[in-house]
Amino acid sequence: MDTQDLKNMIVLAAHEHITNASYELHMTPSALSKLLSRVEQELHGVQLFQRVSNRLSITDAGRDFVEYARGIVAEYDRMSAAMHQYAHKSNNNIHIGTYHFLLGLDLAQVLVSFTHAQPQITIETVASSSKNLISMLDKGEVEIAFILDHNMQLDFERYKVYTLPSVDDTFCFVTYHDHPLSARKFVTLEEIGNEPIIMMDKSTADYEIIMGHLNRHGVSLNIVQYTDRHEVAFDFVAFERGGTLYSEKMLAMYSYKMSNIVMIPLEPKILRKSKMIVSRKALKREAVKTFVDYISVECRAEEISELS
Repeated sequence: MDTQDLKNMIVLAAHEHITNASYELHMTPSALSKLLSRVEQELHGVQLFQRVSNRLSITDAGRDFVEYARGIVAEYDRMSAAMHQYAHKSNNNIHIGTYHFLLGLDLAQVLVSFTHAQPQITIETVASSSKNLISMLDKGEVEIAFILDHNMQLDFERYKVYTLPSVDDTFCFVTYHDHPLSARKFVTLEEIGNEPIIMMDKSTADYEIIMGHLNRHGVSLNIVQYTDRHEVAFDFVAFERGGTLYSEKMLAMYSYKMSNIVMIPLEPKILRKSKMIVSRKALKREAVKTFVDYISVECRAEEISELS
């Protein structure tokens, strides 16, 4: 027997009359009578009702059975409701990966406005390197990844790729106030090639973007220090140990360290472009599609067929 059988037996016990119970259950009297016989057979032949003409008289065993049945049905309904909430949450939950510091820039505000506009959708975020985020996409650990574009190979059959013009950024030369170049409106790549440079660690996407751009222009850097901590780079600059190359938007996050620091635009520019990578499989879910449509408007995202 299943839970529906139990519910039917509870109604039958309330009426103690097959015909009257069958009306409420939208069953024929013969179908309900057969159900009663089957249930009693499954209970090792225990008689739940005494048959008296068209009426039934519930037995002591029948009363115990109905009490157990009500408890089982109630627990099943509670379980079903709980599982429905999990299923609903899962269908409206989006796992998003972003590269470090993007949440502190433009994306954070966009995510907040999205959750206000779509309160039924829950967003869970994780920050990691762009390479790790692609690996997480491959494993299904995230459905959407915001990465820095540095010539990473992507499977366009598995993912949709979007540019994010409103999130794009540029690198600038950061130095101390008394530096000879500090009053310049811009500095050339060749000029910074002569400067002692504090560079972000080689494992970072910023390093790959900067070095790739400089290599294409035939410029090499005089790197005197590597660090994986942004505040350390600014401390070195403030103490006049050298300059660094840094994202203009990210500099705003460290304005409290800018007392002896100035930023100077580069010529030509070194662009810091972001991409949104979306699993095609995940796009079948309405919540993910809603998010991507929202980003397309707010960040002017445009789908591309290949990385530029």
